[in-house]
Amino acid sequence: MLSNPAPDRGQSAPANWRIDIGPSTGGVWWSSSGAASTSPQTGGVDAVDTVSTTWNTPAASNLPTGVTTLLLTATATDSEGAVGADFAYANLAGQPLTSSGFWFLENTSPVALHHLPNGSSEVVTDEGPFESASSMVHLDGQATIMVGGQQLTAWSLPTDNNGPTLLWTIAPPLTPQTGPIRFVRRPSTSVSGPAIAEVGWADRVQWVSADGLILANWLLDETESLIDASIFGGSMVVLARTAANELRLISHDLDSGARLQSVTWTPEASGSMGPNGKAWLISILGDPAALESDGTFRRWFTEMDGNTGLASGGCPGSADVSNAGRLEDGRSWFSREGTWLVEENVPLQMAHPTPIQATAEDRANGITWVLESSVSGEAQTWMALDAQGWSPAGLPNLDVSGNMSGVRSSGSVAHNRPGPL
Repeated sequence: MLSNPAPDRGQSAPANWRIDIGPSTGGVWWSSSGAASTSPQTGGVDAVDTVSTTWNTPAASNLPTGVTTLLLTATATDSEGAVGADFAYANLAGQPLTSSGFWFLENTSPVALHHLPNGSSEVVTDEGPFESASSMVHLDGQATIMVGGQQLTAWSLPTDNNGPTLLWTIAPPLTPQTGPIRFVRRPSTSVSGPAIAEVGWADRVQWVSADGLILANWLLDETESLIDASIFGGSMVVLARTAANELRLISHDLDSGARLQSVTWTPEASGSMGPNGKAWLISILGDPAALESDGTFRRWFTEMDGNTGLASGGCPGSADVSNAGRLEDGRSWFSREGTWLVEENVPLQMAHPTPIQATAEDRANGITWVLESSVSGEAQTWMALDAQGWSPAGLPNLDVSGNMSGVRSSGSVAHNRPGPL
């Protein structure tokens, strides 16, 4: 309720009001303003009005854990400039970050889906009707698993009575580039919502919702074939191979998908040459960098004046690189002899004594699952490590299909909301 005093002579304008809501520590999350419905006249009584407004509170799943104290500020300014204010406090409770436990697929025949629930040492297995499984992600906040193979499929989680149910399918785009889906994973939680998958096709990168809606597209030219992609400095950066078997880094506008600039070179490592050569996208000093099979990296830097260039360097170790990737927090890793973590302003350090092939991150429990590479007939193993120091987390190791050779695996952990807090 606000009051606008009657003037000594003439007529005054209606009073203005404003309501701000935000954390008591500072900042405004929501604001609304307007004017009183009437204005007072000379000799009359004060104009009194009641303002009604509503605020849609953020979902508890999108708030930090614990209680957030809000400050509600209401101000009224009459036509003579006098200001009155009132204040109130309220509390919002955030939902703690939780995870679903660890899920992993094996490309056996039929494909097997496994689940290690939180707090359990027993793995639950379901041999679902998956056609192929090169990669998978369990979407945050959804009972949905997306599987990438020759096409993209979405499946409901198995229940006690029923196995996974096919929800929808997206066929590969009709383009000159061919091959299976390069990756299906969760985008960086700093730029996306809880239920989005990042999908790498041969000719594009997409963000796909739990309902199968295409939310964003970053396209390659018809002479380029996708190797990997990640977000750097607010841009989607793609590592691609050209028809001339060169390597190329390409940046795209994150919002519009527009192609911005690129840099191209011919790989020198023998294992990275030719149409079947291997290369990986990692981060060096915060910049996108392509890693060739002999450990040589090509860092794509941008100078203060906007000019760009390539800086070459070498990663420690002597064996060929067997795999590499990026964690959701932006850190990179690569495997040669052991597995090394690449962090900004931190010397390169071997974080795990065994080469790994893949990772899956449990932000709620501070765990990174790593898939140890198989050694000459031995089983591949998923191992739980502390997310920061990569020391053993005390959970059981999970062998992949006994001693079967050629079996690939991909893992994922779903959370109830974006993280990391």
